[in-house]
Amino acid sequence: MIDVIINTNIEEIEVFDEEGNKKINYQYDTYRTKKAFTMDLDKEILKNFNDYVEEFEGIEYEKAAAEVRAKRNELLAQTDKDMAFDRLGINLEDFDIPSLSLTNIITFVKTLAQAVKALGEIFKNILNSKMAKYRQDLRDITDQPGFPFNVEWPVLEKDNNNDEE
Repeated sequence: MIDVIINTNIEEIEVFDEEGNKKINYQYDTYRTKKAFTMDLDKEILKNFNDYVEEFEGIEYEKAAAEVRAKRNELLAQTDKDMAFDRLGINLEDFDIPSLSLTNIITFVKTLAQAVKALGEIFKNILNSKMAKYRQDLRDITDQPGFPFNVEWPVLEKDNNNDEE
């Protein structure tokens, strides 16, 4: 395997050094991947240049998208256990739960949900909570126009009623 590097969208840019001398710099997009070596690989790439650029762009896109999704999933995982209780207005720190496993959490939430089923106002507040908005914004990362190369990460805002002054 060898590294194959393709530069596209090459532009000359005039710049001036500290003494005012004009210099030419170049700006370009670089794509790099590994390919199996063949004697005529360079000719193959030149012959099918656009196909290779498209392939390399796809590889770069998928790599960047995977990195963004991994970070997004990590941020969602960090709020998973809090979200179930946040939706019900419960602070985990108020409870002494000896075994905080996913099964115990699900069982507890199901039992609690049955007990408060008639309290629709709580669930309306849940859907409008800042935690719910934050988590939805994380799920919508892939819909952003600049995804995956230019992503604006949401920030979890604190609820005003929980802020201490």
